[in-house]
Amino acid sequence: MAKGREEEAPFSLAAQLAARQLSQARLHYGDRLDAALRLHGDEGGNTSVDALEIAIGDADLLADAPGDQGLRLRVRMDELDLTPWAEAALADGGDLTLPPLDRAHLIIGNLHWREHTLNDLALRIGIQRDDGPEAWTGDIHSRRISGRFRYPREPVHGPATIELERLALRMGRNDGAMDDDNATTPPRAPPAIDPRQLPGFLASAEDLLINDEPMGRVALRAERSPHGLDLTAMEIGNDRHRLSGTGHWYQQPDGKQQSELAFDLASDSLGELLIRLGLAEKLQGAPARIAGRLSWPDGPFGAADEEMAGTLSLAILQGSAPEMDPGLGRLFGLLNITALHRRLSFDFSDLFGEGFSFDRIEGEVRFGDGEAKSDNLLIEGPAARIEITGSADLRDRTLDQRITVSGKVSSALPIAGTLTGGPAVGAALLIAQQLLGDKMDRISAAEYQISGPWDDPAVERINKGGDEDGAQPNRNTPPRP
Repeated sequence: MAKGREEEAPFSLAAQLAARQLSQARLHYGDRLDAALRLHGDEGGNTSVDALEIAIGDADLLADAPGDQGLRLRVRMDELDLTPWAEAALADGGDLTLPPLDRAHLIIGNLHWREHTLNDLALRIGIQRDDGPEAWTGDIHSRRISGRFRYPREPVHGPATIELERLALRMGRNDGAMDDDNATTPPRAPPAIDPRQLPGFLASAEDLLINDEPMGRVALRAERSPHGLDLTAMEIGNDRHRLSGTGHWYQQPDGKQQSELAFDLASDSLGELLIRLGLAEKLQGAPARIAGRLSWPDGPFGAADEEMAGTLSLAILQGSAPEMDPGLGRLFGLLNITALHRRLSFDFSDLFGEGFSFDRIEGEVRFGDGEAKSDNLLIEGPAARIEITGSADLRDRTLDQRITVSGKVSSALPIAGTLTGGPAVGAALLIAQQLLGDKMDRISAAEYQISGPWDDPAVERINKGGDEDGAQPNRNTPPRP
């Protein structure tokens, strides 16, 4: 109620007794709270609230005495943190049972829910009784979300429906926070919710914005199952970026939860997508297809890197960053591109200049036992072919990888031969290139061991393949990246 320990506030309680038991009460607490309630006791001594009217902040009660059964709530406040109220509602309430919600009207300047904030919120909820099974219906409007919803009182009478006209999210440095200020505390784990007690749902948003950038439409469909919820369809995106998938959220017999998501992302420009999501700043181009199947031992919002299991495959085509982008510093947690590029620019200054460009990136990453492993990750660019094998420890945030770098010198040999030895030499080198294929490139291959923390790994050269042919490494001892 936003009352300080030393602050005084007037409080009054008027009660009405019937058969030596409290039957009605009216409560007034300064300018913060007004309430009127009616109690009911059964022969077993159990007491329940039959009807309850609550007004918080500047809101007024609908009536001085409670009317029909149910809870009626009116709130008008500049600021409200919903988190402790929700946690209290989900906790054991003892012997006192509150009536089900009948109607609610909330007008709140800033509504806080864990690490999220909704600004200028107006929410109306009522109960629908005249058309089939009872359900709560209402509408919600704020700066970032606007639409209507229906939620059945009994899960078997689903599905719930959410039809939004607008959904605006913040991602990137705000870690998904919905307000305009940076999140300063890590997300808090939500109270445990048993997915078996939830209805299926149909959810849609006609206009999805992320970081104020239009991202298309959202459509989700989930169905009830004996173990929880099955996500049977997920479609998010527009004509340039499309994410689809299926999954589930199950409650295990031992009380633990399990979630799984199978997804397929197709993007005409991964650079554009990452910039819109706040994950990169300078990547250009890079049409991509990324697919995976991942599971974790928690609810859908409790995914942790170190608990992931499954696979992720990626195929990314030509892209570039004029300067090394901090957002590209780590590629899927498996490679510190910045550190590797810094070392290669030192060892092969004739092949690696400023920035980062590639013709393709492809491979598969396997998640399990707190690690992300790959034995076929490939980055191929105009100057070199980079093959990566090894693992990233997702708990300790460390790398243990072997990198093979093959400089693409063979494509330049015929031109160089023509300039230095005439057409005959150039023709001979062209024939040799066609006969040997990429073996001429591999003559100049160099291997590196990458180990240490993600943000500052050591990149140590473990052979001198470039000393004999092709691009020559810098002879000076490089600083530790």
